[in-house]
Amino acid sequence: MYPNGTGLVGLMLTWNAGGFLGGQGKPDDVAFIGIVLDDLATVVNVDPKRVYATGMSNGGMMCYRLAAELSDRIAAIARPGWWAMAGE
Repeated sequence: MYPNGTGLVGLMLTWNAGGFLGGQGKPDDVAFIGIVLDDLATVVNVDPKRVYATGMSNGGMMCYRLAAELSDRIAAIARPGWWAMAGE
């Protein structure tokens, strides 16, 4: 499952990873991911002890937020460093 954040269509999609001024009125992306996990579990067998999140840049920041706020549902996160894209 590879959901995208929200924003200007095709130009700048971001996650509401928190920590930014003016966060009011932004989507509740933690709740969204919780709903995605619930929905996914209705169509495939999900081992709740093996749910992981990964992301780069703003997606990585969102992973940290998920680890903190959905710690009962996210087993671990992985955030690749900048060197993961060094060859591109």
